[in-house]
Amino acid sequence: MKSFIIHLSKIPTSLETATRLKTQLEEYNMEVELFEGTYGNDAVKLMQQEDRIVHAWGIKGPNPKAGIGSTASPKLGAPGVKGCFYSHYNLWKKCVELNEPIIIWEDDILISRPYIPVEWEDVLVLAIGHPKKSAIFMPLLESPEGDPESIEYRYASMPGCCGYAINPHAAKKLLEVYSKTYLPADNAINKFHVKIQIHNHLMGIAMVKTDGKDSLTRTKYWNEKLYSTYIISNKPEKFSEIKESISPEPISYFDGTGYKSFSKLVNDCVAQSPYETVIIMSDKVLPTVENVKKLLLLLEEGYAFVGLYRLGFFGFKKELLRKIGMFDERFVGGGYEDDDFYIRLKEADLAMYITHEVAYTKSASSWNYSQSAIHFNNKWGDIHTTQIIQRNMAEDNYNYNLGKSIPATFLSWEHSAIGPKKVHKYVGYPLIQEVKIHE
Repeated sequence: MKSFIIHLSKIPTSLETATRLKTQLEEYNMEVELFEGTYGNDAVKLMQQEDRIVHAWGIKGPNPKAGIGSTASPKLGAPGVKGCFYSHYNLWKKCVELNEPIIIWEDDILISRPYIPVEWEDVLVLAIGHPKKSAIFMPLLESPEGDPESIEYRYASMPGCCGYAINPHAAKKLLEVYSKTYLPADNAINKFHVKIQIHNHLMGIAMVKTDGKDSLTRTKYWNEKLYSTYIISNKPEKFSEIKESISPEPISYFDGTGYKSFSKLVNDCVAQSPYETVIIMSDKVLPTVENVKKLLLLLEEGYAFVGLYRLGFFGFKKELLRKIGMFDERFVGGGYEDDDFYIRLKEADLAMYITHEVAYTKSASSWNYSQSAIHFNNKWGDIHTTQIIQRNMAEDNYNYNLGKSIPATFLSWEHSAIGPKKVHKYVGYPLIQEVKIHE
């Protein structure tokens, strides 16, 4: 198959990355051609000349209430979105003209392996560009399993349009559907029009940065601040180092001086946050902005709780606490509140993602675990002896105002990803529930 790389030659970084990508693909014996994309300002004028309007099609299918050309989100009016649509639209035309399948690339892609031929029907995803969907497909890129094949892609529209193959009949369908309308290119390639499959041996992923600058596949999903990031600590001297590590991510210091319960410290911090999503870390970690982005990605994928160093660096949506309750403040002195929370997630059938990937400095804890151990055994029994988890007491109801409920869809417990062996020591046992969770 012939490959076409969309680029904007008047933008130096675009031409550089496109040329780099062309060299990579040619090293894999692929036939490659640079394709001049449509500039945003040119696209705006062209749409006016053609009376092209927003397509009445939502991400989940037709939207009869919208009507062709009705008011759309500001994103749809952005010149870059319009230019991107035309760039792909023109290559769909090229595909029909050639009457053969082609591969379409955006310029800012990192390639991991050559294209391995597989059977597919309409559209085959070869590279991931959508940050909210990248995390779930990264295993296909980093460590693909099994023989190469095209597999079902379960979302309604593309995970970004940074790299995909398209057949002439699919390109013709898209040209017909969008003859007088437009959408962002990835939304336009919708499974209600064409069948989308994904290569289980993905070739690459979109770059977030190009030589230190934002890439053309922009991280637009992080532009609007919708979350809070806190360090909870009684050691203010630690703040500057962590702030530098996580820069340019804004971070706030939440003073933990005088707290007798780590759970109470977390609960107060969460209640103070003006945002629905909260990221919390201890003073023992040195996270990066990429750690923050990955945590947010995983939450968007549906994990109810994400800890990239257990409760040293973790985050969740407040809706989780509205659903299962706050952290248990009866764990006085600290300790065991993490295992307690993991069990409660299992009890509620909610998925968690736990690893040890954030840089962490081990040091002696200032918490005393003796009282917490007693409360844990009273609440859940002697799990190691009985080899079952059995709730013996309900959760306390705390009077925290977390704001109005914001519905969230969470993955079930079976989707949990748990790396550290330490986390398995309790949640690995079967759970029996005979006591009400809440009084």
